[in-house]
Amino acid sequence: MITHVFFDVGGVLGSSGWGAESRARAVVVAVAAALAATGRCRLMAINNESAELNAYRPRTFGLAPTFTAFFGSCRLGVAKPARRIFELALAMSQAEPARSVMIDDSEQNLPPARALGMQAIRYTTTGRLRQDLATLGIDA
Repeated sequence: MITHVFFDVGGVLGSSGWGAESRARAVVVAVAAALAATGRCRLMAINNESAELNAYRPRTFGLAPTFTAFFGSCRLGVAKPARRIFELALAMSQAEPARSVMIDDSEQNLPPARALGMQAIRYTTTGRLRQDLATLGIDA
């Protein structure tokens, strides 16, 4: 049973730029909110963003109620795809790797998560994400 779901912020929940058009297509935020509403797992974010963006996006786009924590490279001093950022996020959230999943749009960020024993999903579309989560026993 998956207990922790870690989302990339930029390319998964929105886009790297988060312009008006990108935000309009950011239906993955709705998937995350629906998943959080089930109460079956804790949602967290792991991102490679500046301190300003790490504070701005949750507040501006209403992400704070959905996610328990935001693990930013700006605060942790290490960025994806380094294995250490995943180790820190797992340790700080007290998550078991085998019961955790990392969702990222960049394939290069997933092998370190897999090496730690996490499930890993490469985000391509919202429909595919829903299918991949369902395969892991998570309905969103």
